[in-house]
Order: sequence, then C-alpha cells, then structure tokens
Amino acid sequence: MSRVPFLIPASARVEGAVETPGDVRLEGLLTGSLAVAGTVTVSPRARCRASVRARRATIHGEVEGTITCNEAIYVAGGGRVTGDLVAPSIEVDDASQVDGRIDRRAPAPRGEASAAHSAEPDRALAAEGGE
Repeated sequence: MSRVPFLIPASARVEGAVETPGDVRLEGLLTGSLAVAGTVTVSPRARCRASVRARRATIHGEVEGTITCNEAIYVAGGGRVTGDLVAPSIEVDDASQVDGRIDRRAPAPRGEASAAHSAEPDRALAAEGGE
C-alpha cells in the first residue's frame, strides 16, 4: 500500500512550523519550518521559504533555507535552492541552481545538536566567571 502525501496545494499560503509523520508535497507557498519524517517534494511552481528537515527531499521548485535530510536530497532540473544542503547523498541536476554549501555528511540527530547548542551558554558564563 502506498502512502498518500500531505498536500499543501498551489492555492495555499502557510506560515509557521509544519511537522508531519508522513510525506509532504508542497505546491503552494510555505514560510517558516518544515519537519517531515518521510519525503518532501517541492513542486515546480512551489516556493518554500523555510528550513526543511526530512528523510529525503526532491526539489523541483524554489527553496530559500537549509535542507537537512537523513538519507538524500535531489535538486531536479529547474529546481532552485538558496541555502545549504546537508545529507549523506546529494544529487544536483545540471539544469538546477544551488547557492549554498553542499555537505555530504549525515546530519546530527536533533537531540545531540540541541543538547550541544544549549550547553554553550553555560560554558560562556563559566568562562566569564558567571558561574
């Protein structure tokens, strides 16, 4: 049985944080952040002004923001990304545009990145003699 993706239609304008356990197909405009357990597909006329975190991403439209995937990112011909790409496997079609870093490492798990980040202010305070 195939999964039906959560659809953000061309007529939709979504602002804020979107989080879903399945797949997402973006055809409209999304501003904010997108966290998807499955695959994100950005359609040719779609615009995504958000940080994107997913298992996989396929970009046919426009993304402004960092895309971080656990498995793979594919920027198809006609796709445009202004932001960093982070995934173990990244494929960029010759007819696409990417303005950002390409990092082919596996992303840090969410808990590790946020735990390391939250410890930094404590270290800074201790260095200043605040604690």
